[in-house]
Amino acid sequence: MRKLWDKLVALSNFLSEIDRELAKLEVLILSANRLSGRIPQSISNITSLWRFAANSNNLNGSIPDGIAKHLKNLDLSYNSLSGLIPSDLLSSLNLHTLDLSNNRLAGQIPEIQSPSLVKLRLGSNLLDGKSLINMNLQGNKLSGSIPASIASMDSLVELQLGENHLSGDIPRMPTILQIALNLSSNLFQGPILETLSSLSGLEILDLSNNKFSGKISEFLTTWEP
Repeated sequence: MRKLWDKLVALSNFLSEIDRELAKLEVLILSANRLSGRIPQSISNITSLWRFAANSNNLNGSIPDGIAKHLKNLDLSYNSLSGLIPSDLLSSLNLHTLDLSNNRLAGQIPEIQSPSLVKLRLGSNLLDGKSLINMNLQGNKLSGSIPASIASMDSLVELQLGENHLSGDIPRMPTILQIALNLSSNLFQGPILETLSSLSGLEILDLSNNKFSGKISEFLTTWEP
């Protein structure tokens, strides 16, 4: 174990290379340490590696191109990573979950082309919000109202806000929302507002486990594909 650790970390820094002795490694979890420096490009050379987690460290620099080439799960959250999100990162054929939240990443979000991606977390960065495609803030401790400015996020196609403590009126949503709007398990109450009636292209609407009352809004039964 010490030999493996020495290959990965020296004086709390990543080594610049991960050699062929790790060629059979499938899972590498380095979370919640004091690792610093850059992520080695050679991570992408381990073809057997399907899960890599290095969250909650002090890693900096940019995310290497091709890092998710073979991965299914990648978690680099809570570091000091900067620069752009690599253009190929969201195009990986195998990638299921990606968490880059709480870093210093900037610029636009690449187009999501991965057919396997089911979870994407990009919150708390310096990204251009106008280009945000998927916002997943589910299962946090968010409270208060959803800000009205959400309507101006005209690239957003999926919004996951379930399992929080949100309340107040539901504001007008981006009309481009298509994949899902999840407001389940919050504290919304009263009638289901007509502000949702413009989301005619929406595939999934989850308002369960709230305190909505009154009649089922007519627009919910008259949406056309």
